[in-house]
Amino acid sequence: MADGRALVDAFFAALPAGQLPEELLHHDFAAWTTLQGPLSKDAYRAAVAWLARLFSPPIRFAIHALSGEGERLVAQVHSQGWLVDGSDYANHYTFAFQIREGRIAGVEEHFDPQPVRERLLPLMARLAGQD
Repeated sequence: MADGRALVDAFFAALPAGQLPEELLHHDFAAWTTLQGPLSKDAYRAAVAWLARLFSPPIRFAIHALSGEGERLVAQVHSQGWLVDGSDYANHYTFAFQIREGRIAGVEEHFDPQPVRERLLPLMARLAGQD
């Protein structure tokens, strides 16, 4: 699990910058999130890119527990940060990772949808309207 732990740590270190390095992800990476369902690698990376636009300073993720068996790891995570509109944001997550050939091949991101609907989605709509 040491290699898997290093991958999970690298994943959460990269998220606040809104970038997931190609060397972190398996070539056939796929994701699933609570509000978006199944996502391709490109679609998930685009969703992650929004994090850098929404938070200032960058959002912080804290791993509270990590467990796994074989190529599957599950992380219980909490986020905390300040949105660019000045409001605070926090959420709780369970991330299920699938590791293959030393890279992340899949992630399922389960979270409380209420703060996303109430705070993130309206802010994303406002910022998208400024583009």
